[in-house]
Amino acid sequence: MSDTIIRVRRDVPLVLPESFERQETRYHRAHHVGPEAYNVRELEQCFHPAQYEGGTIVGHAVYTYLACHGLFSRCLSLHDLEAIQEKGVLFFRRHFGKPVLAWQTRALDGGRYPRVPGLLEGREKDGVLAIKWRHLNQYIGHNTPIWLLPAHCVKMAR
Repeated sequence: MSDTIIRVRRDVPLVLPESFERQETRYHRAHHVGPEAYNVRELEQCFHPAQYEGGTIVGHAVYTYLACHGLFSRCLSLHDLEAIQEKGVLFFRRHFGKPVLAWQTRALDGGRYPRVPGLLEGREKDGVLAIKWRHLNQYIGHNTPIWLLPAHCVKMAR
């Protein structure tokens, strides 16, 4: 069971790419929200309604959906992605298998465009997991869920 536990260091500052700056919004201000440990099997998958119909949706629409439904405190953050990345590519393939976006962390790139980090395996499937920053104007496919922390974990988080 312990190999399904994700341990997250929320007490360390976020490290963003050099030209990025963290963006605080009225919807979510804390980037250190969430439990220090949780079972990956308890994560919940959520989709924007347009994704259920097999379509794609622009990232801004997903962001607005999360804001309107008060889900940011349950979304993964950059800290979660780093913890999942440390578990390795086999863990990632077994429990996710597709890009994992961290909607709780939003940053502006050098051109002042909003982005969220995502964890994905390289195109060559060579076992390399990378954190890439997705522009919110990019489309999110119907098979890319929004991963949510279990509600009982967030209520207990500091």
